[in-house]
Amino acid sequence: MFAPSLFIGAMFGMAFGDVVARLAPGQVGVLGCLRADRHGAVFAGSARAPITAVIIIFELTGEYSLILPLMAAVVLATLTSRALSRDTILHAQAAPPRHRPRRRRGAPGR
Repeated sequence: MFAPSLFIGAMFGMAFGDVVARLAPGQVGVLGCLRADRHGAVFAGSARAPITAVIIIFELTGEYSLILPLMAAVVLATLTSRALSRDTILHAQAAPPRHRPRRRRGAPGR
């Protein structure tokens, strides 16, 4: 779950940065900042682990200038994730499968 969420976030951040750069040239300083923010936000939203996402992004990039935009994106992603569903991806994967109860052999059908 970790690697796909980082990849999806990085690609979304890069695409968003390209669109902003084409619409307003010269306004986007570092496109890598958008990429780092987005892959941190996607991970935080899917796992609902905002502090972990911030620490991981700091470890991966080493850029402390990203702290405010990264934290804003992570908080927004976590709140959106909580508003959309009760469970995280981890809870869905850990939950036992829901099966219909088996009928006993020889029991009449309904």
